[in-house]
Parts: sequence; C-alpha cells; structure tokens
Amino acid sequence: MGLEPESIYREMEKILRSRTFRRAAGQRNFLRYAVTEALEGRGHLLKEYSIGSCLRGESFDPRVDSIVRTEARKLRARLARYFDSEGKTDPVRIQFPVGRYVPVFSEPSRDRAASLTPWIGQDSRIAVLPFVSRSGSGRDEFFSDGLTDELTHALARIPGLEVVARTSACQFKGQQLEVREIGRRLNANALVEGSVRTSRNRMRIIVQLADAANGNTLWSGSYDRRGADPFVVQQELSRTLSGEIGTHFGHRLSSDTGNDAGHDAVPLSPLDEEYLAGRYFARRYTMGDYESAIDCYRRAIAKEPGYARAYSDLARCYVMLPFFKATLSSEDIPEIRASASKALEIDASLGEAHVAAAVPLIYDFEWSAAGVEFRKGLDLSPSDLVGHAWYGTYLINIGRSKEGLREHGKVAELDPTSPLAAHNYGLALYLSRRYDQAITQFRKALSRDSAHAASHAGLGAACVHKGSYTRGIAELETAEKLTPGLGRVRAELAYAYAVSGNREKAKEILNEFLNRFDPDSFPAVMIATVYIGLGDRRRAFEWLHKAIDQKDLAVFLKSDPLYDPLRSDARFAALLKRTNLS
Repeated sequence: MGLEPESIYREMEKILRSRTFRRAAGQRNFLRYAVTEALEGRGHLLKEYSIGSCLRGESFDPRVDSIVRTEARKLRARLARYFDSEGKTDPVRIQFPVGRYVPVFSEPSRDRAASLTPWIGQDSRIAVLPFVSRSGSGRDEFFSDGLTDELTHALARIPGLEVVARTSACQFKGQQLEVREIGRRLNANALVEGSVRTSRNRMRIIVQLADAANGNTLWSGSYDRRGADPFVVQQELSRTLSGEIGTHFGHRLSSDTGNDAGHDAVPLSPLDEEYLAGRYFARRYTMGDYESAIDCYRRAIAKEPGYARAYSDLARCYVMLPFFKATLSSEDIPEIRASASKALEIDASLGEAHVAAAVPLIYDFEWSAAGVEFRKGLDLSPSDLVGHAWYGTYLINIGRSKEGLREHGKVAELDPTSPLAAHNYGLALYLSRRYDQAITQFRKALSRDSAHAASHAGLGAACVHKGSYTRGIAELETAEKLTPGLGRVRAELAYAYAVSGNREKAKEILNEFLNRFDPDSFPAVMIATVYIGLGDRRRAFEWLHKAIDQKDLAVFLKSDPLYDPLRSDARFAALLKRTNLS
C-alpha cells in the first residue's frame, strides 16, 4: 500500500484526538504544524525558528527559549507511547528521528517485531541496490542514482553496520535477480531497494528493507514530496531512511548527539550534477579520470561553497595523483590539507575528511597524529572502505602488518567486485612478503578490469620479488603502457631489468631520470629505486635521503620489499630515524 497524503492526514487527526495526546496541547500543535508543512512540500523549512514561531508567536527567540527542543523530545516519547498502546494497529506510523524536525511516514509490517528480532544485536551487512526510476525521465534517473549514493553514505556512518560498497551493489542495476541470490553474491544479510516516481510537481519514493536469507520484507516505507528541490529531498530522505534502517538493526547514526538542534548545526548542501559526475570519474581509478573528478568537484564547490563532502572527495583525489605520475607528492599535499581542513571546518563529523587529513601528517612523518585522525575518521564513518584501505596500509608501514592485513581483508569482503579493493589487498600482501597470495589478488583485480594499470604493476612487482623475472617484466611493461606520461612504474621496470640481469636497459632509464631530475619536481625515490636494483648502495642511500628531503613516497621504507637489500646496512637506520620510524 502506498501512503497517500489523505491517509496520513486522517491518521494524524486520529492521533490528535487520542487519549495519549488529550492533555498535550503544545505537542498537538507541533505535530499538526510539522505534518502539514511536510505534506505540502515545505519540510525543508521546518527549523527551530519556524516551529517556535508557530508555538510561541512572533516573539519567539531561540537564543533564550528552548520550547522547540523540549516539545520535540516530549513529542517523540508521546508518539512512542501512542503506537505501543492505542495506535498499535494503526496502518501509518508518524515519527520524528532524533535530531530532525521533519516527520517520517511509514507503514509497519505485520510481522515486523518478529522478523527483526534475529537482527538486533548482531553484526549486520547491508547493501543498497540502485534505486529504480519509474518515470522514464533522465532527470529522475539522475535523482535515483544520487539517492542511492546518499543513502549508502549515510548508512556507512552507522556504527556496527557494515555497508557493501556502492561499486559492488550497482552491478545489479537493471538485473532481475532474486533477493537471496544478490545477497549471496554480495555476502550481505540485508538489502535496501527502492523506486522513484514523479508526476508534475509531486515525487514518491518507495523503499523496502529485505532479509537476504529468505527474501522477506523486514520494513517498507513510502515518502511523498511536493515542489521541493530534488537535491534537498535526496539528503533529507537519506537521513530519514538511514535513521529508520539503523533503528531496525538496533543501531543509531553516529552523528546523533541527542540534541534536537543538532540538525541545524551543519547546513545541508545540495547534490548537483557536477558532484555526481566527479564521483563517477573518481571511481574509474586512472590519472585522467582523477583529474576530471577534480575539475567536477571544483565546479560543484564554486556553485555551493559550503559543500563539505565535495571538499572531502576533492582531497581524496589529490591523495591518489602521486601514485600515477612522476611528480612529487609534496606538490599535492597543500591541496589535500586545504581541502580536508575546509571540509572539517564545515562539518567536523565527516569521517572521510578526517581520513584525508591524516595523509599530510604521514608525509610529514607524524605517524601518531596520523593514526589519531585515521581512527577518528573510521569511528565516524565505520564503513568508509577507502579509509579502511588507507589505514590498513598505514598500519603495515609502521610495522603492524597483521592489523593492516585485517583492514584490507575487510575492504575486499565489503567490496567483492571492485578491482581497486582486490588491488589494495594484493598490495598489502606484497608489503607483507606474501607474494603468492598477492599474485592471486592482483589477478583477481585484473579479472575485473584488465586495464587496471596499478594491478599490472603490483602483479609485476610480486613476480619480480618472487624471482619470476620474465612474467614480472611483462606485467610492468603492460602497466607502463597503460600509464600516461612518465609514471612511477617506469622506475619499478628499471629495477626489474637490473635484478634480472639486463643492466644496460636499467642504466638507460637511470640516465633518463638523471637528466630529468629537479629537486623541486622530480621524485628522487625513482632514481634510488634503480640504484638499488643495480646494487649501488652508496648512491641508493644518497638518493633516498634526497627523497626524504622532498617528503615523497619514501614513507614505505619500513615495509616495502624493495628496501630489503639495504636493511642490514647501518645507514638504513639513519633513514628510519629521519622518518620517525625507528
């Protein structure tokens, strides 16, 4: 059954006439005003001042009068009592999530309590399937994708609730598969699916939460909005739905402070097409696509300067660029730091921004401070898969390999179809000297994306360190062809030539690097890599010290097998000391 505005009005009047609300004039006025505004498409205007003016009149001053927060708490409690007694069998539920003044309308499932009992208190893994546009409009398709993104992001911030990565869930878009089969493939025990339909200025969103073990519906809701900005609706509904779904799993949003004014503390920013395009490019994992994503995020920020997530995602793109090009990491650090700081200035509860803020600390060799930011970010956004991957690599780099591998294993489990997740797990295994397992993961990544340059490079490096030089060099040569311009993979290729006996080719690349070297722009670590392969320790140490001066990717000193031939040398201890790793 869909929820029609008329049926909601009818149920509201029933609640207002009930014994539970008979002696609660203030809460009756609050309820009537909020429900009417929401159904008339003005839910985004339900703020403390507008409600206070309804309750107190034009003299209301939120700085000295807490009536709205007080009445909101009382209203939530009274509604809970009503639905536990008089309204137990009502066909419509009206609720106010903590921290929100916009009401939520839903239809309770007949067997709701019984069906949800097994979930409460358990570790839960949920996947948000792509919302379906029922109107056949390109605009609605875009809205549906955005709503899927927003809801995935919001659910990822609920402690104890693991969320399958969007990249894995979206492979089922347009496929007619049973819930149980999708759950099996994604290793999820619950699925969220929904649809969007628009007609003139009215929008209806229907959502269901399904048990992936048996296909039963655990909860469903229908939401009607009129005349509101569709991007505001996306974020409003994502908060509402994540609150509903989190409650059904026995969890609560990590940002829920219990303060009714909390919702107004951080203004919502509208998702727009530039931001969504940026997210599309950022998921493609190539240098050109990251640069396109950066352009999109900057245009989104120009339209909406208070858009915290655009700043956070922009910082993440800059983190990735040094891995693709032969330029210094330090060139991108100011951009990472500035974007992450701006995101946190706007919204300090944005876990992804804390994770991004940890990266500049790593390049400054402030390992403890970086760990604090990583943990803070993952506490706020526990299903941030990129964050877990970066944190896992950080742990390996400071010598905590087992913990780091667990982080990467968790990411691979939650994003079972992503080439990047498999690649990152392979890299973690490679750094832990588990070459056979690393090779398996890199091959898995390439089975999902045969043009994934980083996985070809990872596979090549693992083969070389295992002694399979011919195969390793072939993979590194493939990676170089897939990397535009002079990428860092060329240094790994020169190392492979050197250790396999082809010193002339290695020296040819070395001379190329030496001719290009500029302390302000070219990575010294690339030159050090070739000297290590050639067995020239003196020059290898000389160039590694230059790399530390540049604050470049020498942060892998403690973990990368590349440096194993140097570890017994007393000069290596000096490198570790300079990078605060000793």
